[in-house]
Amino acid sequence: MFPGYRAHAVTNGVHGGFWTQPAFTRLPNIHIPRWWHEPETLVRAQQFSVEEDWTC
Repeated sequence: MFPGYRAHAVTNGVHGGFWTQPAFTRLPNIHIPRWWHEPETLVRAQQFSVEEDWTC
């Protein structure tokens, strides 16, 4: 169904990359490429600096 991707689970949840506010995606797009395919990697967002949060 999704060539090239391993399905970890099938749920009725929303797709983060589609429903996330664009302003929120700037930092993850820089530091965690393709986070929308592996939302569990967003745990790394805790490492973003406060200064970078405000400037992005």
